[in-house]
Amino acid sequence: MYNVALDQFFLHVASAMRLEIWEEHLPAFARVLRERGCPEGHCFGFIDGTMFTICRPTAGQEAMYNGRKRQHKVKYQCVVLPTFLIGDWFGPAAGRAHDSQVLAYSNLVARLQGMRGRLDVELCMYGDPAYPYTTCFYVRPKGG
Repeated sequence: MYNVALDQFFLHVASAMRLEIWEEHLPAFARVLRERGCPEGHCFGFIDGTMFTICRPTAGQEAMYNGRKRQHKVKYQCVVLPTFLIGDWFGPAAGRAHDSQVLAYSNLVARLQGMRGRLDVELCMYGDPAYPYTTCFYVRPKGG
């Protein structure tokens, strides 16, 4: 019963934490960040990956093992908006996946490009060097 309730909760939360819900507000978020001194004028939020430690799984240990941290992990990707709310949440992903792999799994770039086309506005997110420097991401230089 617990697993069924948890599955239903996850299905509803997963659909509620999508960037498309905030689509009409993204230009306003970019304006707020620009007024606060963001170096890139059309950034609307911040993207980053995070990991959580898990117990060693009985199956699929290799996928969950993170060699850098030397523990079993699950990874998530999150977009935070200037209102400090979570705009997009993706996961869990395998603990050994790189942030750029999790980004590809989430299909966030294609979704963001679709929103940019519908809104006819340049939009991007600010991220760490693990993310590709494209028109969708403003990445701070390594060591900067």
